[in-house]
Amino acid sequence: MNVKAVKSRIIEVTVSLLDSTEPVEELDADAFLRKPLPEIGIDSLAVLELVVTLEREFGVRMTEDDLGGIATLEDILTFITGRAGQS
Repeated sequence: MNVKAVKSRIIEVTVSLLDSTEPVEELDADAFLRKPLPEIGIDSLAVLELVVTLEREFGVRMTEDDLGGIATLEDILTFITGRAGQS
């Protein structure tokens, strides 16, 4: 699994959910991935929408327990890259 591609896709999907006007290229990707989800405007409903989109795209499944451990986009990246191909 190409971590860089997964990282880019997570950021793209997140920015689209936020309706951000800031171009994706101008984001500091690593800092963005490490920010707590509420600080970037992701509430619990947006987390579910993000996760469902990424589950479909990468063929992984997150349980409620898995979701409970998600505090940043980096956590989602780690989960996806660790689970892709295992489901």
